Amino acid sequence: MPLTERGVPVRRGQRVTSVGQDGNGVSVEWAADGDTTGRVHGSHLVACDGAHSTVRTLPGTPFPGRAGRMSAVAADLTLATRSAEVEATT
Repeated sequence: MPLTERGVPVRRGQRVTSVGQDGNGVSVEWAADGDTTGRVHGSHLVACDGAHSTVRTLPGTPFPGRAGRMSAVAADLTLATRSAEVEATT
């Protein structure tokens, strides 16, 4: 079930500007394009904002792992013969 159907707002296109914690939970201040800003408070904050997480960096939480790696190969080739199973394109 999507988070929005569970009553959980999902904010996209906004950046976290401040993270704080008190005895009642966690607060996050955010900003969007223009002068739009806001503040939300909740019992938990999950840092699902990528490898260079602002949510993790602002309060100084270390990243215990290492940067991910990705390998890719691209090729532009012409086959000497065409398989009978492959449809010809023009």
